Amino acid sequence: VLSLSVPSVGQCASSVFSAGLDGVIRGWRLPTPDSFTGLVDLYSLTQGNNECGPILKRPGSANDAVWSIAVHPSLPLLASVDTASALTFWPLQSDVLLDDSAITTDPITPSRTVFLNE
Repeated sequence: VLSLSVPSVGQCASSVFSAGLDGVIRGWRLPTPDSFTGLVDLYSLTQGNNECGPILKRPGSANDAVWSIAVHPSLPLLASVDTASALTFWPLQSDVLLDDSAITTDPITPSRTVFLNE
């Protein structure tokens, strides 16, 4: 993992996004705290369900490492910069998916890519 972005309160508040050497950005759903204690039991069997979220990979990136990612504080938008000097903007859903049937392994298409070296 080269970069991690934890959105502030708002659109994607229960999500975390990570990026690495393989050029893939992945969304992760944070575990839900216990309603009585407010704590997260990491060893609970229910916490292992539905943690994997969307996969974001720039088409034609040839596994360029993603050095930095950031989620907009109030809009469902993620920005990334990779080793090819590409600044890429990704549309996000309001939160990382909670339904197993809706999780897909197909990468999300970026809304815009700007090459900073051109």
